[in-house]
Amino acid sequence: MTQNSKDLSMLETERLLLSYPSKDAIPDIIKNLNDLDVSKWLAVVPYPYTEVHADWYINYAREKRLARPRDAYEYWVKLKSTEETIGGVGLSKINQEKKSGTIGYWLGSAHHRRGYGSEFLGKILDVAFKELYLESIDASVMYGNPSSGKLLEKFGAKSLGEVFKTHFCKATGLEQNIFEYTLTKKDYEESRGRNE
Repeated sequence: MTQNSKDLSMLETERLLLSYPSKDAIPDIIKNLNDLDVSKWLAVVPYPYTEVHADWYINYAREKRLARPRDAYEYWVKLKSTEETIGGVGLSKINQEKKSGTIGYWLGSAHHRRGYGSEFLGKILDVAFKELYLESIDASVMYGNPSSGKLLEKFGAKSLGEVFKTHFCKATGLEQNIFEYTLTKKDYEESRGRNE
């Protein structure tokens, strides 16, 4: 199976729908991202977050979908129960030759500690390893955001240790120290076996 032979435009979990970014979700996105408690942990999300920013991201995600070879899958996360869009998750920098990629995600602060992050992260990692046949995923977590690192570790990701580089955070205008994580397919599969 090639990476484009299966429709990955809509992904579903028990409580969530993951779909490509679209204009109908912009009000929810603005409500959830226009929050410094969320955006301060994200490198490329500005604050305040406006409709102009959301439009730009929708166009960016569309361009990535049309690119060949495709190197990114971007999703917004919606609650089935209320149809509110509450977060986002994406695979980027996909390199089919190296079988690698990068993951990023966010969740509106009103929806923390309800298991949604584990739910959508598990789904996107399934896509990465089972549908796109990647062998490793990396992620960056800003220093001071340990819950994000713990979420990655739940799926078998390993921290590369000390903070050794920085990201510029658009929301705060500051250079932020980061921890880098890596997750192999083998470690992911072992973690899934432990958690079932």
